[in-house]
Order: sequence, then C-alpha cells, then structure tokens
Amino acid sequence: MILDKFRVDKKVALVTGGTRGIGLAIAYALGEAGAKLIVSSRTDKHGGLESLQKAGYDATYFQADLTDPSKPQELVDFAIKEKGSIDILVNNAGVAQHGEMEEFNDELLNKIMDTNVDAVFRMCRSAITPMKKQGGGVILNIGSISGLVSNIPQPQVAYNASKAAVHMLTKSLASDFAEHNIRVNAIAPGYMRTDMTTL
Repeated sequence: MILDKFRVDKKVALVTGGTRGIGLAIAYALGEAGAKLIVSSRTDKHGGLESLQKAGYDATYFQADLTDPSKPQELVDFAIKEKGSIDILVNNAGVAQHGEMEEFNDELLNKIMDTNVDAVFRMCRSAITPMKKQGGGVILNIGSISGLVSNIPQPQVAYNASKAAVHMLTKSLASDFAEHNIRVNAIAPGYMRTDMTTL
C-alpha cells in the first residue's frame, strides 16, 4: 500500500495549536499514521484532545501560551518526559489579525510577532538539542501563502511579514541542521475555513 510508506509508528509528534483547525487536522493525520501525540494550545475549550482520544489515538495535552518565553522549553521537556523523545515537531500555533497600517498599534503587532515568529523560533530552539542527541528529527513549520505574496485586498501587512519570517527561519534551519539528520520544512496553506477565520 502506498500509504504504508507514510507510517510513523511509535514516533512522537508534538503539534502546537493542535486542538482545533489546521493543527487538529494534522494531529489526526499523524495519529492515523501511528504517531504518539502531544498536542498543545492556550485552551482546549473546543474538545480537540477528547476527539483525538475518542478516535483511538495516543494523545496527551499540554496547556501553554507559547508567547510566554518559558513555555516552549517546558513543552519540549514535557513531551520527552511523557513519551520518551520528540521525533516530529509541528509548529502550527499562530494568530491572524487584519488592520490598516496606520491604525495597527504596537499591542497588535507584538501579539502577532510573539506568536507567529518568536514562539516558533523558541520551539525550534528547544527541540533541536534533543533531536541532535537522538540522531535526527523532523520540524514542520506552518507558514502561509501570505508569507510569499501580498494577499490583497486583505490589509494584513504584519501577518504577512510574520509568515515571511517563518519561511526564512525554515530555510535557515534546514541548511544549518541537515548534517544532523534534522529535516526542516514549511508548508504555505492558502485561505482555509476554520474556527479562527470565521470569528
């Protein structure tokens, strides 16, 4: 079977923002492929963990606001303590905020950059060391088509800039850590109908 080539049995996959939307869909796919899951989010009011467990997947939850600089390391440490390793890291947690440039205040700017860039950087930094020690791993960063093109007519210059940073971070990490058997990639989803985009 072709899909057998995509099995990740007994691998530990950590998915940030993994209790709804794109992150939950990724967690389902990894669970179906045999991974042991750690999913994190600021809240699981949507019942994502429960739905994964009801589907029969080995899933554990860690509540974390990743804009807190201490939380990425705590999350990686938790994953290793609970499951023994971290083989796959999916940096999916993110926020989108539209706004005209002249009216976009520093509070909104910081919210976007703290979540979409700083937290992703810290998650990668925290995961790299254990991945090197175990002989390799995979990091998948969720970028956006908006990090590659200006998504007119939506006024989202800060969001676009944050996702462009994710793509460049990914390229840099991929070249820096290839020799350690750590594969780093990004995907660039287009507009998708999720809880976040319909709010």
